Amino acid sequence: MPVYHSSFNGLEGETQVVSGIPFLPLKTKTRGPAPIATSSSTESQKSLYSLSVQNFILPGDKSFPLAAMYLGPPTKTEADNLRLYLLQFRQEIAMRLLPHVYAENSNSPSKWWLSFQKRHFMNKSL
Repeated sequence: MPVYHSSFNGLEGETQVVSGIPFLPLKTKTRGPAPIATSSSTESQKSLYSLSVQNFILPGDKSFPLAAMYLGPPTKTEADNLRLYLLQFRQEIAMRLLPHVYAENSNSPSKWWLSFQKRHFMNKSL
């Protein structure tokens, strides 16, 4: 069921959809390498980039946690497109999250944002 006031209503033919995930435009500025164990915003940026680039499972894989909600991509090219889209999405989320985590001090992260690292959603660590 479409969202009542969405600006994306009526784009069914214009938007590519793979496995029930629409490829919508993203405002993005991401790229770069990374180590582990972060203590500053620069190190965090590198660490989040490396996490976003790691191999991840797609809908249709056996261990995909939301398999009941998303179908697997029907072809390999669509799977590759979906992987690239989700990779770009993960990188952009990482870049947008950092200014909030390090808003007060660029050398130490906010304890309030770090409290989410101990939470679990669907038996997965956030």
